[in-house]
Amino acid sequence: MTLSDAIVQSTRPLCAYVGDERRLGTAFWFRRHPGVPPVLVTCRHVVEGAERITTGSGRAISAGSVTFIEGVDLAILQVQETPKAWIEAQWIVPVETLGAIEPIVILGHPLGLVDDHSGRPIARTGITATDPKLPFRGRPEFLVDAPCYPGSSGSPVLRYAPGDAQPIALLGVLIGGPALLEDARTGLLSDWPKADTFHLGTAVDARYLLT
Repeated sequence: MTLSDAIVQSTRPLCAYVGDERRLGTAFWFRRHPGVPPVLVTCRHVVEGAERITTGSGRAISAGSVTFIEGVDLAILQVQETPKAWIEAQWIVPVETLGAIEPIVILGHPLGLVDDHSGRPIARTGITATDPKLPFRGRPEFLVDAPCYPGSSGSPVLRYAPGDAQPIALLGVLIGGPALLEDARTGLLSDWPKADTFHLGTAVDARYLLT
């Protein structure tokens, strides 16, 4: 299996049902330590309060198997399943090795898009829009310049450079996209979309997956 095959196969579409609401998101398999079973990572806001959660294969996940990482929009799902591929904790590199601008790949299911035959995610490319070493607005997040749409929440944000000594690095987890407020002429940013989104997204620092 090639490295690109591995990262693609680690990603899953996710559906969470809260009353009559159906939330679409993305999750990916992540292994914190060698010899420890991988877990699914997604966003807190996708699964919080859900009565039922299913993966792309239709597998149901009990609400009791969901835990939240304090202080950030991340959730860990314990699932009795052996995945074919996962993202390793060792791919979270020291921040001092990162540049202020890094090329990135985001894997996920924008607007719920998924290849129903293969189950594979949609890959999108971009760059880090703010320095991933520095908390944006004092929060453990950074911005990405890439197409980010609902359903992408929970997508891994990866630096993918097959020719480098460190060919892959997990930089963060996509949690949402900012938007212009109702009066677009102000140019003010909101933490969550309230009107038309634009070509930016917000990602949580991947190091929070190690806490």
